[in-house]
Amino acid sequence: MRSLRAIGPLAFLAAAFFTLPAQAQDSAAKCTVSGWGEWTQCTKTCGGGTRARVRTIVSAEKGAQCPVLQERAACNTQACPPDEACKVGEWGSWSKCSVACGGGTQSRTRTIIGRSSGTARCPSLVETQKCNGDACAPATCEVSAWGEWSACTATCGGGMRTRSRTVVSSAKGAQCPVLSEASACNTQGCKPK
Repeated sequence: MRSLRAIGPLAFLAAAFFTLPAQAQDSAAKCTVSGWGEWTQCTKTCGGGTRARVRTIVSAEKGAQCPVLQERAACNTQACPPDEACKVGEWGSWSKCSVACGGGTQSRTRTIIGRSSGTARCPSLVETQKCNGDACAPATCEVSAWGEWSACTATCGGGMRTRSRTVVSSAKGAQCPVLSEASACNTQGCKPK
């Protein structure tokens, strides 16, 4: 019993060494990684973006804990100049005026060429202005000359005949003159049978 008590602590240490948890034993396992690669291009040219770089595992023993393989960093954190935050193209041509006279509107547009971020505020992309403000001339209706008279409806005792004309051009809202007319004809009395 005395000998057992004497070697008890040594036996305990030996047992503890050979029964360490797997995680503790693996702490000595090696994981070799490569050097860091080049930084990627920044996600933004201004206003704060991110870039990343990676490294790879060269060799790793079973149970080894490898270091971080990817790293991110802030980049281009300077504020964007107002004229570069949202770049737009040149104005296009003016559209046709909405009316020929009496005051109308026309518009022109431009497009976004580049934007530093999805939240960058852009200037107006549509511009309108007034046009053809002169007063409209009185609406006119142009008609053709009268056509030939139709045959009389009776050879004597009074009949009717007609003639017509057509609209050549008419402005909106114009009042056109009469396009057909009738007239009495062969009003002389008929001879007795």
